[in-house]
Amino acid sequence: MGHTLFQRTTDGLVLTDEGHGIVATSEQMEEGALAIERRLAGQEQDFEGNLRISSTD
Repeated sequence: MGHTLFQRTTDGLVLTDEGHGIVATSEQMEEGALAIERRLAGQEQDFEGNLRISSTD
């Protein structure tokens, strides 16, 4: 895209100003991709009802 998102320093990689500017949007994209993956895998379900747990003394 023609923008530098990370800068290599002696401490490792750090975000540039452009990188900081797209973090929230990137996280939304990731959440959307994971939601698609869950839906296609059949794991997206709304559970409801009572949960009963029993154990011995």
